[in-house]
Amino acid sequence: MKKSLFSVLLVSILLVLASCEPVVKQKVVLEPDSLSLYVGDTYSLKASIDAASVATGIVWSSSDANVASVDANGQVTAVAEGVATILASAEGVESGVCLVNVSNIPSAFPRKYMIEHFTGDQCGYCPGGMNAITNYILQNEPNAIWVSHHYGYNQDEYTIPENSKIGKMLGVTGAPNMSLNRTKQSPGMAFVPVYLQQIAISDAKTASASVSINHTFDAESRALNLTVSGHVVDTTSDKYLLSVLIKENRLVGRQADYDYSWKTATWKEYMHARVVRAFVTSHFGDTIVVENNRYSKSFTYNVSSDWVAENCCVVAYLTPLSKKPIINAEQAPLVAGTTGGEEYYPYGITEGKGPNTTVTLDSVHAAKIGDNLLEVKLFSSKSVKTYAGSSKPVVIVHLNTSATTLEAGTYIIQTDNALGSITAGYRVDEMCTLGGSRLVYALSSDLAKGTVTPVHQWRINAGDMVVADNGNINLTFETYSGTIVTAKLEKAE
Repeated sequence: MKKSLFSVLLVSILLVLASCEPVVKQKVVLEPDSLSLYVGDTYSLKASIDAASVATGIVWSSSDANVASVDANGQVTAVAEGVATILASAEGVESGVCLVNVSNIPSAFPRKYMIEHFTGDQCGYCPGGMNAITNYILQNEPNAIWVSHHYGYNQDEYTIPENSKIGKMLGVTGAPNMSLNRTKQSPGMAFVPVYLQQIAISDAKTASASVSINHTFDAESRALNLTVSGHVVDTTSDKYLLSVLIKENRLVGRQADYDYSWKTATWKEYMHARVVRAFVTSHFGDTIVVENNRYSKSFTYNVSSDWVAENCCVVAYLTPLSKKPIINAEQAPLVAGTTGGEEYYPYGITEGKGPNTTVTLDSVHAAKIGDNLLEVKLFSSKSVKTYAGSSKPVVIVHLNTSATTLEAGTYIIQTDNALGSITAGYRVDEMCTLGGSRLVYALSSDLAKGTVTPVHQWRINAGDMVVADNGNINLTFETYSGTIVTAKLEKAE
């Protein structure tokens, strides 16, 4: 009897303990969890249970149906200007919430400029054009969308048939060349930054239409499903051309160069960016019809397995039926949560011939460019004759330190960005970046204006910099091409 009673008690205790285990409450997940819509717009919300499966038995409701209503399938309709909360509830599951902001259709939309660049890996003047566009975007138009057509010179591995069709339509007969919103082109083949200033768009910063990209990409199947939509306030036409393309960044290949690679014909490695890989639509765009100031078109596309998806972007732009100008444009990374490789710009990674092995420096300038990063520029007054004109050596050192001035000590060049070290001018994966330490030959005319425009450049690989108490600096480093360079700054006694 005692044994039986003990067994009953033991079972009861175990049941109580089991019932005390924490219960993980499931939740309805809405995608997206916030929306910005114009009056009259519709949007279908996606509901899942903990983002794991499509939710069923969902009851949809709105906090204010006069602002944003929702039907039994989760389709939201923007009714009037204001803010409303869409609620998705299910029995035994924590509800999901989406905040909807509704506004009236504006009279104009923010405009993004479209740069169509024409280049080729056998075009020796093209790196100069790439650098000009890079400087222009970074200094003037950070919201510009840049695509590169490998056309205007000989065909290369990145050339696709659509490149030539667009180039011929714009009257491109050589490279480097470019067009801004298809309104103006560079005045010459070998353009320099000053040309870009001459052709800078001077019209309004707003557009008569908007472009929005909504897409999903399955990394396993490589299936891309996207919808491009927008609003048009110009009522003079109800038909437009919508173009959609995919571009890829960080493509490493050859590149001829008559200037930047310092008397060599070709970079051993060059990082190409913004390369047009394929058109999802026709090369001149598909016709769309605007109804009630709105348009929308959906596409499916199988992305090539040869492309690095994380370095790809989807680009969409709208034009009149005449194909120009480009009214507005938008882009989005192919893979959600990535940059699409947009932080990479065209740059030479390696080159065959090294720089002068001894550089005499005359002045130093240090400036903070981050909490733990001090940029030290060492200038030389000695001119060097280059293709682009008179140039002067400048050593740019990225010093990892919290100090605001260059202090005495020995700094080792390495790749891990450790405090007290100098950051090498290349990544561990040997892909170059805009940052990092390097030796450049900069145009004397630009230096006089306080800017550094590289004419030639070499990435600093390894070595050290010794700063003496009296301010003297001795920098010995190896370039990526293997040349040992000694740069010295000796203060006058």
